[in-house]
Amino acid sequence: MRKKIIIPLLLAAALALVLAACGEPKNNAPVEHKHDYVGSITKEPTCAEEGIKTFTCYGCGDSYTEVVPKSDDHVFESKITREPSCSESGERTYTCRNCGYSYTEAIAATGNHMFEYFETRDPTCMEAGARIYKCLNCDETQEDPIPATGVHDFRAEVTRKATCVECGEITYTCSMCGSMFTELTPATDRHLYESKVTKEPGCEEKGEMTFTCSMCGDSYTEEIDELGHNWSSWQTTREATEEEEGETARHCTICGKIETQPIPKLPPSEKPDPEPGDGTEPAPGGEPAPGGGN
Repeated sequence: MRKKIIIPLLLAAALALVLAACGEPKNNAPVEHKHDYVGSITKEPTCAEEGIKTFTCYGCGDSYTEVVPKSDDHVFESKITREPSCSESGERTYTCRNCGYSYTEAIAATGNHMFEYFETRDPTCMEAGARIYKCLNCDETQEDPIPATGVHDFRAEVTRKATCVECGEITYTCSMCGSMFTELTPATDRHLYESKVTKEPGCEEKGEMTFTCSMCGDSYTEEIDELGHNWSSWQTTREATEEEEGETARHCTICGKIETQPIPKLPPSEKPDPEPGDGTEPAPGGEPAPGGGN
């Protein structure tokens, strides 16, 4: 700005001197005028537009102009077009306010994470846990350790059942770390018997039931009562007469045994009394009279 003020003042002073020199010629002799031009920038060139340089004669004020080429000097204004984060660089864009030319420069990542509580990893009996914090702007995490508890979480499982003669086994396994140990359980002293008929009972013969322990094989037997006969109804197999006993019988439907009982003889039938004079009177001693009847 100061340069622009000084140049016109110098031009005005020079013009006054020239006018004084170019005044009336001595002895009224004509003098040939020669221009003495002094140039000055009357329009500053920019990166977008050409400038103007004006040349003015000190003596007479005649002037002409010349084009001043565009300047290579941009007038940049900067603006952050991408803010930097804790892990990613940002970007600053420089734009010339005269011609619009622009370029960018990287802004270094800040490295300042904004951590916020994210989750907790619970500790186990053997492994430490942690409170986990995650950066709001990136995936960076930070952990605050939580010491291991040292306390197992054992779950019991019967891995071998106790029997009447053998001990059982319980296995304890930690649900968190897999550590385990076993513990014996005493024998039950109680047999688990299964029964089976080893001899079928008959009508008059006892049977046998065998009891065997399914765990140790111990066994014992018990008698099964005889079934008894299943008799059919009595049926007459021989009719009784006056001279001979009859017979009735029944049989067992299971074993086929037959049982009989006699049927008493029939009582003698009564004979009619003889007619008088027919010669059939019994003789003394019960014999019929001789010659009586045919």
